[in-house]
Amino acid sequence: MNTFCKALTYILVTSCLISCDKVGKKKKDPLTFYYTGSKIPKYNIVSITAKEIKRHDPNDSLLSYLNFNVNNTNHIINMYTSDFRDVAMDSGALLYELDSLGVIYGRSTTWFNYRRLHSNNDSINEIIDVALEHIILRPQLHCYLCRLYSDAH
Repeated sequence: MNTFCKALTYILVTSCLISCDKVGKKKKDPLTFYYTGSKIPKYNIVSITAKEIKRHDPNDSLLSYLNFNVNNTNHIINMYTSDFRDVAMDSGALLYELDSLGVIYGRSTTWFNYRRLHSNNDSINEIIDVALEHIILRPQLHCYLCRLYSDAH
C-alpha cells in the first residue's frame, strides 16, 4: 500500500471514529422550571430559570415548617401566608417554599386557585413530589387554620 492510500485510510477511519463518538452524546438541556395550575393555560406554559422561581414576600407570616430527607439530602418546607397582613380580603395566599428552590406550591386561601412548580430535571421533580406528599399528609402543613382554632380552644 502506498503512502497516499495509508494517509487516506487513516483520515477516513479517524473521521468516522470522531463522528461515531459524537452521535452517542446528546447535548444537555439547560435546567428550566415552569408552573402549572388552575389559572395557567396549558398551551401557554412559560419556562423560567432558577432565579425566576417565586419567593415569599418578606411581610408574609411563617406558619410552619418541616424537615425531610430525599436521597440522603435534608430539605426544609416553609409554609407562609399573606392572610395576616394588610391585603385585600380575597387576595390571601398560602405558599410552600422549598429552602433550596423557592415556592413549589401555592394556593389561594379564598378561591380554588393553585400553582405548582415543575422542572425538566427528574431528580428535582422527585424532591418536589416528596415535598408535596408531605404537604398533603402532614396536618401542620396543610391546615393552617387548624392550629389557630386549636390554640383558641
